[in-house]
Amino acid sequence: MVNVALVKSRDRYEAVTRALNLIRGDIRLPDRPVLIKPNLVTAKKPKGEISVTHVDAVIATMDFLKGLGVKKFILADGPGLGEPVAPALDAFGYRELAKRYDVEFRDLNTDAPVEVTLFDSELKPKRFQIAKTVVDCYRVSVARMKTHDTVVVTLAIKNTVIGCLVGKANKPAVHQGYPAINLSMARLATIVPNDISIIDGVVGMEGDGPVDGTAISSGMALASVDQLACDTIGAELMGFDPDNVGYLWYLRQMQGLSRRAIRVVGDRPEACKMQFKPHSKYQEQLSWRVPAWQGLLPRAA
Repeated sequence: MVNVALVKSRDRYEAVTRALNLIRGDIRLPDRPVLIKPNLVTAKKPKGEISVTHVDAVIATMDFLKGLGVKKFILADGPGLGEPVAPALDAFGYRELAKRYDVEFRDLNTDAPVEVTLFDSELKPKRFQIAKTVVDCYRVSVARMKTHDTVVVTLAIKNTVIGCLVGKANKPAVHQGYPAINLSMARLATIVPNDISIIDGVVGMEGDGPVDGTAISSGMALASVDQLACDTIGAELMGFDPDNVGYLWYLRQMQGLSRRAIRVVGDRPEACKMQFKPHSKYQEQLSWRVPAWQGLLPRAA
């Protein structure tokens, strides 16, 4: 049985803090550097104000981890299309974190690369580069709850696995059709899994996310040391069937995680569930299924 903490609140700092405290006993202090991975998808306002991870969710996370004894942090992202991370750090209050914590800011788009094998548009093996920082660190994903233009929802897993792709070439190259990106994300999630997953849904995004959607006051936060369980419950609470989210379905088959094995602690899901408006291309996104996927991804032992 794996735990997913769920807290209903309109206060972002309180919601994330309470959720993390509910899984405190599941967390093991790392023996490697701690990476805080927000989603800094754009530096542009006003879109970024409802698509970027809110800094208060990150402050709650860092305060909690500092209370457990973490002294130094790396905070990093690799925004889409290879854009530099610095403008988003400046625009959304992230630089102020340096006044409160021993934190180093890094741009994953210019990080040292590590080669991995993912999939091209024809589902053939293709070499990609991911950030060495993400490979080497204890990974804490702090994501905003949003719909997505390719994979239905973007939560804690996608925040890490797409954000870790290095430079301008890799992110467009991985978006090579619905079958390929879902397979590639599932594989990446086994290479750089989150050690702690946090989903800030106090104000999420619905419709044409991950940037062009509209705000939805969903009033909840989730946390878990199991990234797949966390995103599965997150998708459910958004009103989506996790079986329709390709990368989540593949990961469940690979890892053998059933819904019955996930225990929600804290507030009741029934009190938090909403119906997010899906992306306008939602029906197209459902064409991700690959009948012969077993030959491309390993099953659970």
